[in-house]
Amino acid sequence: MFFSLIKSERGFGLIHVLGMLIIVTVAIVGLFISTNYARYKANENYHYRSALLVAAEKMEIIKCYNRLNDQTLDVNSIPVLYQNQTAVLDSREGKEVIATIPYPPRVIMNQGDITVAPYVRYDSVIIEVIWTEPTDFFIPSATKRIELREDYFRKPPDEGN
Repeated sequence: MFFSLIKSERGFGLIHVLGMLIIVTVAIVGLFISTNYARYKANENYHYRSALLVAAEKMEIIKCYNRLNDQTLDVNSIPVLYQNQTAVLDSREGKEVIATIPYPPRVIMNQGDITVAPYVRYDSVIIEVIWTEPTDFFIPSATKRIELREDYFRKPPDEGN
C-alpha cells in the first residue's frame, strides 16, 4: 500500500506549492529586513552630518573670537559659545534626536610634533557631540559621538632679531 501511494504521486503538487511559499516568504522577509536596515543607516548618517554641522558651528564661533582677540585661545571666556548645550539633530516621525555638547571643549595647549617640525608649536580645540540613536524594530538604541578637532599653529619666535 505504501508503494502504491508513492507511485500515484498524489499530493506532490501541494508539497511544491508549500515549498514555493516558504521560499517566497523567506525572500520577502529578507527584503523587508534589508530595507529597514538601509533606512536605519541612512538616518544614522543624517544624524552624523547634523552633529558635524553643530560642532562646526561651535568651532567657527571659536575661530571668530580668536581672530577678534589677537589670536589668543581662551574658549572659557566666550560668552555666546555655550548658551545652548543641546541641539536637535532630527525631529521626524515624532521622535526627536537630541545631541549634547559637553562644556567646556577640550583644549590641548602647546603641542609639538617631533616627526614633522619640532620647532612649530600648536594648540588644539576638540569639540565633541554626543547623541543616542533611537530604537528601530530589531536594532537597539546606541550612543554615538563625533569629535571635531581644530589645530591653531603659532609662528616660531624670530631668533635673529
